[in-house]
Amino acid sequence: MIRSAINTDLPAIMQIEQQFGEEAWPIGGFARYLHRQSACFRVIISNNQVVGYYLLEWRAGTTLCRLSSIAIAPEYQGRGLGHDLMTDCMSICQDLRFKTFRLEVASQNTVARKMYRNFGFRECGVIEQYYHNDNAITPSRDRWSGPDARVWLPLPSLVGVIGRSVAVAISP
Repeated sequence: MIRSAINTDLPAIMQIEQQFGEEAWPIGGFARYLHRQSACFRVIISNNQVVGYYLLEWRAGTTLCRLSSIAIAPEYQGRGLGHDLMTDCMSICQDLRFKTFRLEVASQNTVARKMYRNFGFRECGVIEQYYHNDNAITPSRDRWSGPDARVWLPLPSLVGVIGRSVAVAISP
């Protein structure tokens, strides 16, 4: 079962975050998204416990969204739960009519990179040293094609500095 995250889910989410060591978000980083209008914070339940989550966010008035975080507890990985979360996330994106969906993924995370490719994402760039000891790959997926299709690409002057990205129009 997948549902919206609630305050009492935060301890389980923090337990899942422990697998990321120095890259783990603090509890306040998650708590602020529980009631935010421009975010979708969802959890997946197995055996009556939170075993994974995703956090999708956007800026009001745009057609761009970003998967800020997605994770499955290590002991539940390899069971298709990440796929289930991404399916739910993609459904939310479709319902909210986002045109472009972007994210960052560690270059060494080949399992996640394959999953994103299977969901139609293409790897658009690299942000050097985005993570403590790894680069980030920046997959993007366009909802629609055409002259106004947009793709997220790293800003060259900022790559490796602050990891910002910018949307640019791509001609068909």
